[in-house]
Amino acid sequence: MHRVKRWLVLLTLFGLSAPALPVRAQTYPSITELQVALWPEYDRPSMLVIYRVHLDPATELPTNVSLPIPASVGEPGAVAMTDPTGDLVYAQYTRQVNGEWATISAQVESLDLQIEYYSPLTMDGQLRRFTFVWPGADGVKDLSYEVQGPIGSDQVTLVPPPQSQAARQDGLTYYIGKLSPDAALSGTQIELSYVKASSDLSAELLSLPPTRPESTQGSTPDLRQYLPWIPLIFGIILLAAGGVWYIRLSRAAGATTGRQRHRTSRPSSPQEVGEIDASPVFCHNCGTRSTASDRFCRTCGVRLRQ
Repeated sequence: MHRVKRWLVLLTLFGLSAPALPVRAQTYPSITELQVALWPEYDRPSMLVIYRVHLDPATELPTNVSLPIPASVGEPGAVAMTDPTGDLVYAQYTRQVNGEWATISAQVESLDLQIEYYSPLTMDGQLRRFTFVWPGADGVKDLSYEVQGPIGSDQVTLVPPPQSQAARQDGLTYYIGKLSPDAALSGTQIELSYVKASSDLSAELLSLPPTRPESTQGSTPDLRQYLPWIPLIFGIILLAAGGVWYIRLSRAAGATTGRQRHRTSRPSSPQEVGEIDASPVFCHNCGTRSTASDRFCRTCGVRLRQ
């Protein structure tokens, strides 16, 4: 009886101490660099936000990457990873809302990931304002930002200020800033303001290609752009066919006329000449009929007139 009580006491003590045992913490893939690109009024009258994620080269693939975006923006515009050729292709993802934020979890097979979404841009006359809020995320070592100055913009102001700015080949000015490692983990915000007189979009004026990844390696061309040329091409084909038909008809008619002319001008054959020469001959003296080969009259002996 005492032994049973002793075992019960030991089991109770073990059960109470079990939660105190160390629990393995959830691991996150190491993000060596996360660049937040802010492109205002690029292809929509709003802010295009792009997360450019670069994983640690030692990361085992495939892996799952989770990052927060505002829940108010809804589904992301694109979640993509790079394929072996370096092109962006769509990646499978899930979206889980928790309060004001939604966690985008993407299953990736490469070290580079890109997440895009659109967020409203505050417009007060010619003044534009936008505040990007980063709530922080585990595993992010380096956090930086890139701001694309929209075409026709002026008086661009950024807080925190950028470390550099330069114009690129597309003619737009880009502002680059780097944030502290603590901001990457605990959170920070970027405030942007600028002045712009028009509502023109940068992508439309510069004819820039979209930043969306291709869903397939090859794309089907838009046949609508060729519709205005179809009547012209059809007309050219008809003209060419008519020209060929006319040339062939002319050649056939010329050959027929030549054959007819050849038959008309053909000289008389010896047989036809013989028939003319075989006409009856009569003696002019006695009237006796002679043959064409006679030279003298067979009756009176007078020389016949030929």
